[in-house]
Amino acid sequence: MMNSELLNAADYGVLPGNDMGERNSTALQRALDELGAAGGGTLFIPEGVYEFANSMSIGVSTEASSSGTLTITGDRMPTLLQPEDGNLFVVTEAANGCVGHVIFEGLQFQGNLEAPSP
Repeated sequence: MMNSELLNAADYGVLPGNDMGERNSTALQRALDELGAAGGGTLFIPEGVYEFANSMSIGVSTEASSSGTLTITGDRMPTLLQPEDGNLFVVTEAANGCVGHVIFEGLQFQGNLEAPSP
């Protein structure tokens, strides 16, 4: 089953520019939560350089039957996401999650590129 829900991050208040970290983190989490509740869909982030103050959580279902996909997509090279803490997205297992897969495309990330310690 493919969910055709399409959200634009700008419609939730995600804005490019400096000193937007707190606002962008809250706004993007709202959009991710809505898509998760809908069972998946696509979140589009327009061209720009975006700062984020906190990590965003994406709950992925632990149920094998969950086939929903959440796609986070941007305008390719001009879409740069800059997390302040080095971790932008945290994908967690959630028994009540509706999304089975997460796809990132057309985005650049700037921040901590080291693998986390076990």
